[in-house]
Order: sequence, then structure tokens, then C-alpha cells
Amino acid sequence: RRVSSDLGSDVQVLVGGIDDPGRKRRAEQTLNDASLVLSMSATMNRQLERAGRASEVFPFTSSGERYRLSPRPAEGEILFVGRVGRPKGVDLLLQAATQLPYRFRLVGPELPDYDVHAEVRRLGLLERVTVHGEATESLPALYANSRMTVLPSRSEGLPCVLGEALLSGRPAVASNVGAVHELIDDNVGRLVPSEDPQ
Repeated sequence: RRVSSDLGSDVQVLVGGIDDPGRKRRAEQTLNDASLVLSMSATMNRQLERAGRASEVFPFTSSGERYRLSPRPAEGEILFVGRVGRPKGVDLLLQAATQLPYRFRLVGPELPDYDVHAEVRRLGLLERVTVHGEATESLPALYANSRMTVLPSRSEGLPCVLGEALLSGRPAVASNVGAVHELIDDNVGRLVPSEDPQ
């Protein structure tokens, strides 16, 4: 609203997903005032229609110029890219990591209400989990050095991370939430139930 007000135009809303209850309430409050609503996928458009407001679908994905196919390293890490906290399922990923023999790299800003370093220590994963922090400029190299990407989110729209992984030639394992199924199928990865570290 502030941007629309600053521009002197009608309110325009780009909805990234409304499967999260808090996000859904905020979106519904704003939708009533919007002159134009854009969504990033057919799934999100259906969610908006159920909420009483259709949108124009404006597909959004990552840049093929920045992320390029590269050979997969035999010993690469499993890569997570996103906000490092419970909404993105990092707690579930770390639980799963205790059962797998691979190295993991967590890339993204750490959320203040989740102490990922304490959780890594508590689960005995210090030797196999690297908390990388934000890495916008080095993301293409991180994808290139990974064996696969994981996104165990509890809620999503159409995550750019998965587009980036696919453009880099990396399979992805992701929670079947939001519009994730529009990007991931058995040909390029695996959809898994949300909230299940198995």
C-alpha cells in the first residue's frame, strides 16, 4: 500500500502464496482494495479464486543467464537456500540429516526465533552441517558444487530456489505445499509431505 500511495496509483498486490494462515489474513485484507492482483502460478490463482478474488497469472522464475547447467559433483553437499528457520522446515531438515550420511549447507539469513547453531550442536551435526549465511552473489557456484537442493518448507508460493536448482541441473526434494508441484515432479526431483522429516 505504501508503494502504491507513493506512486499515486491504485493498490496493486503480487501474491506469492496464501496457504499460510497469517499470510492469508493479510492478503485478504489487502485484496479488497486492490485494482489488480497478480499471482505467480495457477495454484495461487485458484487459492485467490477460493478467497473471492481472481488474479492474473504472472509466471516468475529465476534467470537462465545467471544459473547454468553444470556437471554434478560426486561428493557434493545437499544444499538448502532460504530463510534459515522453522517456516522453511530447517528443523525438519536437520532431523532428517541425522539419518543420512551426507554433508549439508544451509544458505540464507538466520531467523531470530530459531537458533540453528544450537540445533546443529544438539543433534551432533557439527561435522556435517555448514551454516553459510547469506550468499546472494555466490549462489550459482553453491548450486554448481551441490549434489541436490532441498526445500522442506511448511508454506510456499512458487519458490525461486527450486527454479535456480533446476536451471543449475540439480534435482530437488521439496515439501508438497503451495505451487511447488508446478515445478517439481519425479522427473526432476521428489515431492514429500510437509512436516515429515523421513
